Amino acid sequence: MTQPVRADAAREQARQAFGPQAEAFLKLYPATTDDEAKTSTTQYLGDAVFGLQMRTWARLQRKTGKAAAYLYMFDRVPPDAVCRCATHAAEIVYAFNNVGLSSRPFQDVDRKVADTMSSYWVNFARKGDPNGAGVPNWPAYREQSDTLMVFGDAIEERPVPRKAALDFLETQFRQVRTSSRD
Repeated sequence: MTQPVRADAAREQARQAFGPQAEAFLKLYPATTDDEAKTSTTQYLGDAVFGLQMRTWARLQRKTGKAAAYLYMFDRVPPDAVCRCATHAAEIVYAFNNVGLSSRPFQDVDRKVADTMSSYWVNFARKGDPNGAGVPNWPAYREQSDTLMVFGDAIEERPVPRKAALDFLETQFRQVRTSSRD
């Protein structure tokens, strides 16, 4: 994802992949410049591979599973992150509360996130519910509210980010699945 992305190539790929819905796709993932196309390509991959997949799993668990699902997004940028972003798997050191064992330049906010996040994980492992004493309430996922818990500079419930893009992709991928069965 660090390779250069040309805007014209991104637009053509959108037309090939989404046909009559390409313009709707390009409103969500614009590609008027090469830099914008690169950002949109990265965002699309994140939405398609992580955001949509996890939201779909939570919805299916809620519909057919026997236990609640708890959706989250890790948004804390570690202080030494080269990209100045929260990357895939950056939350692991927090979830296992290992920031204090690291020589990385973690700050007080990192220790608070790690303490809270690991408390949720322990609670969930013990009883199938992350909630417990000393942590903010983390509601089980419900499609109607479409919210998740965010672990960032603040720990709080928020609407699922990029909902319009996820809804668009969900509709497009459903159509592909349906047409491939015909």
